[in-house]
Amino acid sequence: MIAKQRARFRPDVVAYYEETWFDYRLLWMTLGNPAIHFGYWDEGTRRHGQSLDNMNRVMADIACVSQGDRVLDAGCGVGGAAFWLAQNRGALVQGITIVPSQALRARRIAIARRLDGRASFSCQDYCRTAFDDERFDVVWAQESVCHADDKVAFLTEASRLLRPGGRLVMADYARAPRVRAGDDERLLTSWLRAWAIPSIPTAEDLAGWAQDAALEEVLVRDVTAAVEPSLRRLHRLVKVLSPGASLLHRLGLRSEVQHANVTGSAAMWAALQRALWSYTILSARKAAD
Repeated sequence: MIAKQRARFRPDVVAYYEETWFDYRLLWMTLGNPAIHFGYWDEGTRRHGQSLDNMNRVMADIACVSQGDRVLDAGCGVGGAAFWLAQNRGALVQGITIVPSQALRARRIAIARRLDGRASFSCQDYCRTAFDDERFDVVWAQESVCHADDKVAFLTEASRLLRPGGRLVMADYARAPRVRAGDDERLLTSWLRAWAIPSIPTAEDLAGWAQDAALEEVLVRDVTAAVEPSLRRLHRLVKVLSPGASLLHRLGLRSEVQHANVTGSAAMWAALQRALWSYTILSARKAAD
């Protein structure tokens, strides 16, 4: 069944994550947390690595992840959140990704950390998985659903996979309700295309789709203020590294995908300054009945 789904994998998303691996590994991940998501900063946060852990903690608290919970990490990257959930909440995590190299790296890290019995990984499409109905207590998605062509399909699949009373938590980008045509739209699109994101919905659309997928207690939190220091960190890195990265691109030493990752990051920050998008955490629950 999984083999049949390989044809559904988006080649642009696979290429993006495979070709930008070095950038993420060098500039974003820490030794303790192989995360490729943004961090969450509160009053006690002092370091980048701490902010990455904080995002996991905030999402886990929202989803009430506890000992023995079966968690699907939909779009797991190389397992950053999965390892944190296994180590800090005692969860049993199944991570899925459409990027083969990510699944391979995650498995290797799991073995090295002796977590392969509590965190496992496979290549699957989170919009149409091979799992049985009502398999999981929690469906977790961290800056991954943005890559889906059909966000409704993901929410429908998440609802199918959750047991009655199970919880969904997802952190992702939300489009501002009113983005003016012209320069604003072009700026937003230049960021999204560079990061292999086909589109981002408004928070209102996302909440409505979750309700249509038979999920209840739907709540969308705007946490942009808490994430902004992490976004600003990326912006500063881009300003410092952009001249050198551009030179390497002109010399043919960085690919179009790698170059677009840098220019897209600059567009992301510019779009944030125009309030064209926000960073949100959505939570919902499947009816206990």
